[in-house]
Amino acid sequence: MNCFMVLSIFALCVASTPFFLVPLFLLALAFQYIFSVFRATSRDLKRLESVSRSPVYASFSEALNGLETIRAFGCMNRFLIEHRQKMDK
Repeated sequence: MNCFMVLSIFALCVASTPFFLVPLFLLALAFQYIFSVFRATSRDLKRLESVSRSPVYASFSEALNGLETIRAFGCMNRFLIEHRQKMDK
């Protein structure tokens, strides 16, 4: 809905003032450049975030899969301490 609204405003501006196409074209080029830089940065940031969270997710899933064994041997505190250390990193 918002995209349609913005496009219709630009269309009305161009219809009333054809000279508006020049700044609109320059604005589109600037947005394209900013988007390409943002996309690359965002991709790298998501990759770094997933790498840093990987040990936490692995620890949590291992604890869930072996929950009966952990409880049977009474090692809940050890796993809790290890998991908290991984979360602090």
